[in-house]
Amino acid sequence: MQKESQYERTGSRERMKELLPLAGFTVLAAVVATVVMDIIIYPVAAFAINFKNAFNLFIKYTTWSVIVIFIVYLVSRRVYKLKKDGFSAANIARYLLKRPLYYLAIFFFLLAVSAVLISAIYVILGNNYYLLYKISNSI
Repeated sequence: MQKESQYERTGSRERMKELLPLAGFTVLAAVVATVVMDIIIYPVAAFAINFKNAFNLFIKYTTWSVIVIFIVYLVSRRVYKLKKDGFSAANIARYLLKRPLYYLAIFFFLLAVSAVLISAIYVILGNNYYLLYKISNSI
């Protein structure tokens, strides 16, 4: 006679023994996350409420600093890879000037397409209101 595997056990007591550690760790993780977030968030929220201008300036300068650092990182990484591939300084400068203009052109194209679509939707909905008004008066 073969012994039953752990997956073939049918008793609820055995299943509870298997699920209890998983449930315990889930509850423990939720409690720890709540306590840690309260420790981190409460002082930040209190500072934001008590010193609104200082908090806004901090967030503004931090956001801009992170954006600038990220852009500098991307550009320096690209320059390093291009130098490593053997491109000259003139080619690298041309590449760095041409690439943003390419994406700027794509941005303006998408902006123009969006403006046309929004205008078309506005005209359609405006005419729809007029047509509904005419239909409702003719009935």
